Amino acid sequence: NGVSGVEFSLLKGDVNKSVVNGIPSIEFSKRIQQFLVKEMSTSVVLNLLGRNIGFVALQNRLYGIWRTSKPFQLMDIENGYFLAKFQSPDDYEKILSQRS
Repeated sequence: NGVSGVEFSLLKGDVNKSVVNGIPSIEFSKRIQQFLVKEMSTSVVLNLLGRNIGFVALQNRLYGIWRTSKPFQLMDIENGYFLAKFQSPDDYEKILSQRS
């Protein structure tokens, strides 16, 4: 059971690993590509410029600023980057249209 509550399993042929010119490569089936695009359609990558802030502090600050109608998931993807995944497409659109 994934983050979005959708049952998901890999089938034979969904992931093909190879080495191209000495570089490891992973190719996904069309089914997996469509799933990934759908899952990421309401996600935003955030990069913090300037001083560092703790994860919980950032999450609390974003909840206060964005005031989303439904909870969002925040993931630390390292090097100052975070991924915010929204449950509500309306919240996603609202966040993208906000000006700072």
